[in-house]
Amino acid sequence: MIKSFLGSFILLLLLLGLIVSGYAINERMEKDATGREWVLKNWEDGTRPYPKDIKERKLWYKKKWGENWFGPINGRRIHNPGEWRWEVVVTLPSSLVEKLRVVSKKKVSPWGRKRVTCLIWAPGGGDVTDIYALTLNGIYHFDPGSGVHTFIGRPDESGLRDGTSGTSLLRKPGISATLDPVTGRIYFIQGNVLRYIEKLLPYQCLSDGKVCYLPAVLDWNELYRNIKSPFGGKLKPAIKDGRRGAPLFVVRSNPAVKTLRIPGAKMGKRPLITPDGKGVYFSSGSPGKPWYIYTFYETTALFNIDTGRLIEKLKLQGDVPWNNWNGKHRWTADGPGSHGGNNVGYDGKIYTAQHGGAGGGPGRMFSIDPKTGVITMLYDSMPEDGTWRKRRSSIIDGPADAKSLDFTSTLWQVQSPRTGAIINGGWDNSGIRRYHDGFLTTVAGHNYGAFWKPARPGWTMGFKNVHGNNNPSIAPNGDLYLADTNNNVPRIIRIYRTDWPKEQPLNGYAEKFFPKERMKALMLEYAEKYIKNYAENNRLLEVLGK
Repeated sequence: MIKSFLGSFILLLLLLGLIVSGYAINERMEKDATGREWVLKNWEDGTRPYPKDIKERKLWYKKKWGENWFGPINGRRIHNPGEWRWEVVVTLPSSLVEKLRVVSKKKVSPWGRKRVTCLIWAPGGGDVTDIYALTLNGIYHFDPGSGVHTFIGRPDESGLRDGTSGTSLLRKPGISATLDPVTGRIYFIQGNVLRYIEKLLPYQCLSDGKVCYLPAVLDWNELYRNIKSPFGGKLKPAIKDGRRGAPLFVVRSNPAVKTLRIPGAKMGKRPLITPDGKGVYFSSGSPGKPWYIYTFYETTALFNIDTGRLIEKLKLQGDVPWNNWNGKHRWTADGPGSHGGNNVGYDGKIYTAQHGGAGGGPGRMFSIDPKTGVITMLYDSMPEDGTWRKRRSSIIDGPADAKSLDFTSTLWQVQSPRTGAIINGGWDNSGIRRYHDGFLTTVAGHNYGAFWKPARPGWTMGFKNVHGNNNPSIAPNGDLYLADTNNNVPRIIRIYRTDWPKEQPLNGYAEKFFPKERMKALMLEYAEKYIKNYAENNRLLEVLGK
């Protein structure tokens, strides 16, 4: 009897020890400087790019960036620090409004679709000179300097015809687009063809007076002085009626790239262009069954964006987590990886998210270094048992390794040239979220269900961050631009901060990897290549009488 009791007691102690040790291995409790308690995932030192201990991480972050990681607290959200504001950059004229508006039985879509990708170009890491929005019926362009609106495409016709603003056909260009900061080209996939929009400006050859259209990068810092015209003379900007000649937007198809399967989540993918604008990542592998569980990074390769030539295959060191799968069955249609975002950072790494949909749930984000194949987990709130369930936790933002963080649909991802932070935006009231050096915060977003309250403390209700308005592009100075899909009239909004610390220089993060001199060299190389093949590049314009 006693032996039996002792045996049971010892067995119980062993079980308790296993439970305690399992708890210690998988998670730990810590408090931050404000006294908030966090349940954190335990991970091996060196597997994440930030300190493990929260107090140490906070001090490290403050020393590095000159500020705390958290700003005002609003219910479930911890907002970014700083004085953030928003303003309307431009409201579309009535002539364009009628081209874009789509009226259904349920509602009016001012842009023609629910989700609209907004892309901006800031040549050489300077001021924003061009704002684009991919609508249902074409692509809208706005020049902040001249105030001129341009619509690219013919909304009354469908097809894949190359041409200029008024002759090209690109109805339903999709929302999965990428802007190359070197060339200013917008790349998108339409009808299983890689296409791009290129901005050209008129220049005059000083030797014979001829006017030619050349890449708009030549206007940046008067780069046209460093190059000769296709006719051998020096260049100067073409002036008409005392003003800079109007730009020409040309839509071209690139049939050389045959493989167009984009790696990443089921929704939220886009072409992954290298920072120098010369390469693009696509997956050359089979979709598999079921196709939606694969990220395709296992079969991803780098291709030359002009010739389609395979440069090298991605060699991974470790396994990429599957989407929406626990090894036996799919969690749910809205599970992690059904929504995501990806981008190539200025450091050349691929950043990708695996998030869920409406209601919120666990999620993860990791980076892939193409040079080494190393996969680094940046945050991960997925349970160890591989389950996914819709839940409404009391926490949305916090330390990146907090187990309780919730992630709703991410459909867009971009990196800040100023800080290197990854900005995630999406759908389902996900808000605009920021991952930065071990912490997750919100730029703009409501508490779940509180749709009719300001998206940030102190803001007015003029900006509605509900089921849309979550797919921003980011300028070199850290400003966010997005197409407002919740206003009756289409407009572009800018979200900006007025009090950046001195420790956060303009374009500072991108400058580490792409110094201005290197960017200048790449822009000149692109223009010289364009001029070298001028006869071929100009043939389309000759046909159109330009």
